[in-house]
Amino acid sequence: MKAKFILDEDMDKYGEFFAHHYRGLTSTKLDFPLYHYTTGDNLIKIIESGHLWATQIAFLNDSKELLYAIELFQQAIDERRYTSVNEEFAQLLSKMDEILVNSSPETSGVYVICFSKCRNDLSQWRAYGGSEGGYAIEFNFSDIRDKLVKEGKQLVPVTYEGDNITVFLADVIKFTEKFFMDGVAAKRAPSLEEWVEDFSQFWLWHLSFFAPFFKSPAFKDEEEWRLIYRLANEDIPRMGFSQSRSMLRSHLPLSFSPPNGNGYSPLPITEVMVGPTNYKRHSQVGVGDLLRSNGYGTEDMATVTDIPFRNDR
Repeated sequence: MKAKFILDEDMDKYGEFFAHHYRGLTSTKLDFPLYHYTTGDNLIKIIESGHLWATQIAFLNDSKELLYAIELFQQAIDERRYTSVNEEFAQLLSKMDEILVNSSPETSGVYVICFSKCRNDLSQWRAYGGSEGGYAIEFNFSDIRDKLVKEGKQLVPVTYEGDNITVFLADVIKFTEKFFMDGVAAKRAPSLEEWVEDFSQFWLWHLSFFAPFFKSPAFKDEEEWRLIYRLANEDIPRMGFSQSRSMLRSHLPLSFSPPNGNGYSPLPITEVMVGPTNYKRHSQVGVGDLLRSNGYGTEDMATVTDIPFRNDR
């Protein structure tokens, strides 16, 4: 995001602040596989295309996921507003609160792919696999996580309330004031109003990248990880779209390896598990054929859940 009055030296300071917190929130070692639960139609699309499809953050299954992070930051701003603050900083807090109240997450350009540490989890079969015939794709990102970071793909564990969130929000407020007041003292803009406008928009745009890091503790049993990617201008021609029952959603295809001799980019898949269904063994054969036809190992990669299918209809 471009800013009118923020200089390169300011951006260096802001960048180090965000990088420090990114390192703290992503320090968990990834030495285990992650699972992406999905429907049969999406499984076919993923395997045949060699892409995972990131979803614009506003269109996640539960829109309250994003609102949770926004509400946390609003609470932190409100708490600071009702303490002793100088007039200049009070104007900034008021402006940021106004922006957050009228936030438009669809304009943030943040795209997300959701994974879980949980293998063969009944609640996720029900939530993400469809009523019957869902699949859990096992991925091994351990060896390529650093490479993903260089490509702008941040693979992070979700934080479910607690000390990490409290420390993060307190530090955000502290350094929001410091960096803003530094700009006031340096007369970065011709007027205070112009500096408030420029700084608040720029600061919150960068903070929006952290919104997918946080999720309500009601979901902690999912043990979720998220791959987070910020849309770049050159990505726009590659965007895809899907229609749900209530809205048109935007997606972005992401690859994880260079194309092979056939022009196909293999995904780091190590297993595909067939979820609860009346036809587990039939689907297992189909999954094995789908994988082999796209160059993935042997039929041993296709497994079936031991959770029985129950039709509640």
